[in-house]
Amino acid sequence: MNRKIYYWKLRESELQLGERTLIMGVLNVTPDSFSDGAATRPRRAYARALELEEQGADIIDIGANPPSRFAADFRR
Repeated sequence: MNRKIYYWKLRESELQLGERTLIMGVLNVTPDSFSDGAATRPRRAYARALELEEQGADIIDIGANPPSRFAADFRR
């Protein structure tokens, strides 16, 4: 099966889409996350993101509080 290849251009690199399935790592950084909350600390979150990359993640989805009327609470 021949797939059309697309390129997702990012600020400093690009991802090739279509040749293979890309792997997404998920990093939850909200205190009410189902994880142990360790990623709510910036250094641990960064270390976990590097670990996900080392494990093969092509994309890292960082889950945080969405902007909303409660945004002031997020900035505390």
